[in-house]
Amino acid sequence: MTRPMSGWTQSFPQTWMTPRYANASIPRRSTHLLRSRRMRPSNIPAIDRKTVHRSTMPAPSWLSLLSTLPDNAVVEQKPVASADQLANNTAGPIAGWQSVTVNLSEPPFGLRHVLITLDEHGDLLAGGDHVMFVRDTTPDGLESTITDHESIGGRFEKDGSFRGTHWKTTLVGSTDDEESSITRSAEQRPPTGVEIAALRHIIDDVLKRLR
Repeated sequence: MTRPMSGWTQSFPQTWMTPRYANASIPRRSTHLLRSRRMRPSNIPAIDRKTVHRSTMPAPSWLSLLSTLPDNAVVEQKPVASADQLANNTAGPIAGWQSVTVNLSEPPFGLRHVLITLDEHGDLLAGGDHVMFVRDTTPDGLESTITDHESIGGRFEKDGSFRGTHWKTTLVGSTDDEESSITRSAEQRPPTGVEIAALRHIIDDVLKRLR
């Protein structure tokens, strides 16, 4: 069986990737806070121009890496391979893989994304947790200009061990060109045993909600 490669974590400076062979990734440069319906997932709300300023309300407790997910978090599952790959029998070793995700958003504060990959037997291949914190926005609050990104992601081996990376990155965005975002700082290190256990707890919680 093909297992995901370490590119999951190595590629984080550009994107927060699914395992090798997957056809999707979560853009790291989330400087525009999903300001149009065309750009945002269906379960993430649009930004309300009347939203109370961040200083007058606390950030949600779930907007923290490896924190407990809210009870009402929506879990989504779909094939890793594209519909065309499946229809044409060209998906190869990922034909039966499934991507399980949780997307959370609190526009004044940031976003959180949990991503899990299962093999054709439903066994865990990879998992990760990614949080984007908004530090500064344009005066109208519709676009973030400075964001902090923190994540832990990687692959799980058959013996239960975890091969992954903890990332912390700060981006300075441009309101005119999202692709011109500048990395102010970037740090990476192996996750601790406590962090790996916390990630596994989150994964177990998400998968339990699918049953």
